[in-house]
Amino acid sequence: FLRDGKEYDTRKMFKELAVPAFIAIIFWQLFNNTQFIILTILKNTETTGYFSLAFMIASQLVVIPNILSNALFPIVSGLNSLKENRARTKLINLGIRYSLILSLPLAAFLLNFGNTFISLFFRKEYLPSFEMLMILLPSSIIFGIANLILSNLYASGKPKVYRNVSGIVSLIYLISSIYLANKLGGMGMTISYSLVSIILFILSFFYGRKFLFLKVDFGSSLKILFSGILLFLIFKGIDLINLGFLLKLFLVFLSSISYFIFLKLFRVVKEEDKKIIRIINEKIGIKSIRKFY
Repeated sequence: FLRDGKEYDTRKMFKELAVPAFIAIIFWQLFNNTQFIILTILKNTETTGYFSLAFMIASQLVVIPNILSNALFPIVSGLNSLKENRARTKLINLGIRYSLILSLPLAAFLLNFGNTFISLFFRKEYLPSFEMLMILLPSSIIFGIANLILSNLYASGKPKVYRNVSGIVSLIYLISSIYLANKLGGMGMTISYSLVSIILFILSFFYGRKFLFLKVDFGSSLKILFSGILLFLIFKGIDLINLGFLLKLFLVFLSSISYFIFLKLFRVVKEEDKKIIRIINEKIGIKSIRKFY
C-alpha cells in the first residue's frame, strides 16, 4: 500500500516493469556467458583462454560506470516519479562524465603496461592476450557508459526500451560473434564486442536524448579525452625507460597527478566537481586538495 492509502496495480506493474526486466536479464545472460562457449566450440580452449584473460582485465573498466549506475538508479527513479526531469538529467550527465574521467587513467596504464602485467601476474604464454586487450579497453569504456544510460532509462520508467535495446544488442553479438570467431578466433570475438559496444552506445544515447534529454558537452569530453592521451604518452615515456617494474610503477603513481593538472589547465573542472571534492576533503581532511582546486 502507498502512504496515501492507494493500492498498487500489481498486475500492471508486473506486466510493464517486471516482465521486460526479466526478459532483458535473459538477454544479458546470453551476452555475458555465450562468448566463451562459442570460442571453445569453434576454436579451442587455448584461444578461449587468451580472450578470457583480455576480457577479464578490460572488464574492470566497466566496474566504474556500473558503480555509478547502481548509485544513481534509486535516485533517478525517485526523481522521475517526482517529475524532476532537470535534476535527473543533470545526475545522469554527471555519471557519464565521471565514468569517462575515472576510466581513462586506468585505460592509459593498461595500454602501456598490460603486457608486463600479464607476464607478472599470469604467464608469458598468455601474452597474445595483449593484442585483444588493446581493443577491448576503449570498447569497455564505451560499453560501460552506454550501459549506464540504458540502466537509467529503465529507472526513468522505460522498461520496454531497456528490454528492446538489450535484446537487439545481445542478438547482434550472438550472430556476429559466431561468424567472426569462426573466421578470426579470439580477435574475431574482440571485434564483435567492440562493434556491439558502439551499437549499444548509439542506441542508448539516441533513447537517452529522446526520453532523458541528455546533452553531451563535446568540448569538455574532448578535453578529458585529450588529458587521457597526454597521460598515456607520459606512461609510454616511463615504459621506455630501462627500469624495474616496481620503480616504473612508483613513477606511474607520481605522474598520475599530472592527469588532474591537465583537467584543471583545460578548465574541465566545474562547480559540481568542486562540491564533490569539498565533500571528499571533509572526509579525508587533505588540505592540499582544497588549495589545488
